[in-house]
Amino acid sequence: MAEKYLGEKDFKDKKKKYNMPNRYGVKDDPFYLKMCKYIWSQYNNSGSTTEYGGYSGGSGKSFSELRLYALGLQGKRRYLELLDDCDEFTNEGYLNLNQEIVQILPKFRDIVKGKMLSMGFEITTQALDELSSKARLNQSNKMRLLTSPMIKEFMEKTGIGPPDVELPQYIKTAEEVDVWIKMGGVRLEWEMAMADALQSTQYESHWETIKEKNIEDIVDLGICAIKTIVHKKTHKVISDYVDPEKLIIQKSKYADHRDSTYAGEVRSVTIGQLRMESDLTEGQLMKIAKKYKGRNGNSNEFSTPSGIEWEKSYRGDYDFNSSDLSYNDFRVDVLECYFIAKDVERYLVGVREDEGNYIYDKVKRNAKLSSRMKKRGKKMDDNIIEKCYRCCWVIGCDEVYDNDVEYAIAKANKDGIKQALLPIQVYSNKSKSLVERCIAFVDDIQLATLKKRNALSKMAPGPRMVVDKSLLRDSVNIGGDVYSMLDLLTLYSKSGVLIVESKSEYEGDEGGSNRPPFSFMPSGVQEDLQIFLTEIATNIDSIRQVTGINEVADGTSQKGDMLVGVMQNLSAATNNALRPHFNLLEGLTKNWARYTTLKWQTALMGGDIDINFIPIGDSVIKSISLSKELYMYDYGVMMTLVPTQEDKQLLMQNLHEMKAQQQIGVDDFFMLWSMVKNGDIKKAQLYLSKATKSHAALMHKRKMEEFEVQGKSNAEAAKVAEQERRLTMQAKMEGDLMKIAAQGEEDRKTIEFQAQFDSKRDEDKDTRKFGSEVMHKSLDKQLESAQGDGQGPELNQGQV
Repeated sequence: MAEKYLGEKDFKDKKKKYNMPNRYGVKDDPFYLKMCKYIWSQYNNSGSTTEYGGYSGGSGKSFSELRLYALGLQGKRRYLELLDDCDEFTNEGYLNLNQEIVQILPKFRDIVKGKMLSMGFEITTQALDELSSKARLNQSNKMRLLTSPMIKEFMEKTGIGPPDVELPQYIKTAEEVDVWIKMGGVRLEWEMAMADALQSTQYESHWETIKEKNIEDIVDLGICAIKTIVHKKTHKVISDYVDPEKLIIQKSKYADHRDSTYAGEVRSVTIGQLRMESDLTEGQLMKIAKKYKGRNGNSNEFSTPSGIEWEKSYRGDYDFNSSDLSYNDFRVDVLECYFIAKDVERYLVGVREDEGNYIYDKVKRNAKLSSRMKKRGKKMDDNIIEKCYRCCWVIGCDEVYDNDVEYAIAKANKDGIKQALLPIQVYSNKSKSLVERCIAFVDDIQLATLKKRNALSKMAPGPRMVVDKSLLRDSVNIGGDVYSMLDLLTLYSKSGVLIVESKSEYEGDEGGSNRPPFSFMPSGVQEDLQIFLTEIATNIDSIRQVTGINEVADGTSQKGDMLVGVMQNLSAATNNALRPHFNLLEGLTKNWARYTTLKWQTALMGGDIDINFIPIGDSVIKSISLSKELYMYDYGVMMTLVPTQEDKQLLMQNLHEMKAQQQIGVDDFFMLWSMVKNGDIKKAQLYLSKATKSHAALMHKRKMEEFEVQGKSNAEAAKVAEQERRLTMQAKMEGDLMKIAAQGEEDRKTIEFQAQFDSKRDEDKDTRKFGSEVMHKSLDKQLESAQGDGQGPELNQGQV
């Protein structure tokens, strides 16, 4: 195995000690060389978060291997070696089937990446110092004054009002001003200027590209990094992506590496590039090239041209032509490292005798007091200052360059002390990445797929028929034509008809055999295929469990099969499972914003800086000038999630529903629609709160007016109804009286008629009663006479 970097054996040798030099000492070239070798030895011997050669310090997995798995490009040999028919020399196995890697993991990786790319952060800066707090309170009070009716009337009459303050058009009362202040609506000029500076850094650094690379590293490697520096010519703060495979940073117990005191990255440069960015002499460059010949793809041939003063720096000879040098394109490895160290600034302290003025003069750090100065009461005062230093070292060599204090050191206040910060911001989750957690399942899927392909390729074609030749005649005569068994089988595969002639089991007997000459065999593959398919499905489900990407998130579920609430819950479950990885991106972005704010303040100490071409819309840009006064303030950084396009569409739908349900007015709807579209969610929230209240009050007023009109209408209707009721009752009474009168006359006639009828009836009744009595008496006499004779009565014919 070839060395990863030059001098690998020396730095991995436990007997050789590369100790850290005194960080309080003099910072000369030997000091920088010792510091670089110390950092490199720590990297070689597991003292760094990322291990030597680009390996995960937590799991020991190679970053390059994890990236290959993430892209579905891992080596095929690891699977072929597990197959029985694999040839170790040709790598040919399983009948040379398709050996391509199954692209399962890249799909899940793209889903996670897409979710994280949709996350946008709105970065705001707030000055936390006492001066800014007073200015913010002053501006807030002015805004409250503008809502006073008396002040409004005064301003209308005189045209005079509080300077440098204005209210948004939809804020009318002091209560709304308070809500606006709580939502961060009051922004000071220097706060907005610093936010513009951060936006400028993102624009100049192509932030979207850096963000995408960091997201890929979070998913693949579980670690991400950014480097932020000040451009020495433009004095603008710019950021760049740092590859974790080339990253070196001291181990830390924190995810954000806040206590790390050194960091760096390995860069691959050519001798020509090294000549341009360093002050190394041509002799030093040739010495480096000799060590790197045959490495990093460099040629083994090395020739030394004549007629060149090797110890003369190329900077002193502008006519020097280096393009013909054989080693000009040699690639070498350079460690660009940063570390925190202490510096001692010595000051002479005392009182000037002739003038009586206080003395505090900076002197050399090795300056000493003479006895005469001591007698005069003077003394030395050492001020310990923490600084960040930068150094570049050609790995495996003794050449260092660009050694100095970092340009524009960013320092943060901590317990009243200025603490120097490293320009490389790193965030790691201290655990396996998503890709590394899925490797075992990916390997099982690939192996099961290859075996499934092999089983299918080895499966015999239909009809999988067994022929017992001992029961068949060698040939068959059909219509005078003789066909052999091979001819018949060929015809059978084409026509599906097979004609055979069997022979007797016993010699000499005529007739067919009692055993079937043909039988069919099962393939035996179906069971194996089911095993492989189950294995693949199980491992895919395991990947879902590990990544948190369920069927809804990866699009395999049918939306019609699920309720909306269930789908929303599953989508939320995916987001919760990915929350730790979202936190990595959020933490890195916040740390970057804090550091970049401090970096801008340091850069502005040298004077104002003009910033051009800051985009503020799809087709609008602005140019601003940052004042050096921004260095005076202490800034805090706050981040909020920017709504995604889906979130905006959902808000739009809610606004449409509120308008349809008459919860907001049409004018308010279009105002809110414009705010949501432009991403002014805070303004939309405040305006919506006010719009719903005012619209509810308006609707209540209209309702009360409707009630009042309805009441008046009901009163008028009741009055008319009462009049109609009275007229109806009067008419009814008159009708009833007339009916009673008419009824009385009819009753009189009826009674009179009834009396006459009764009288007549009584007369008729008396007459009929007298006749019946006479007849009964006659009959009684006849009965009595008959009883006396002892005989019954005899009735004559016709007697009744």
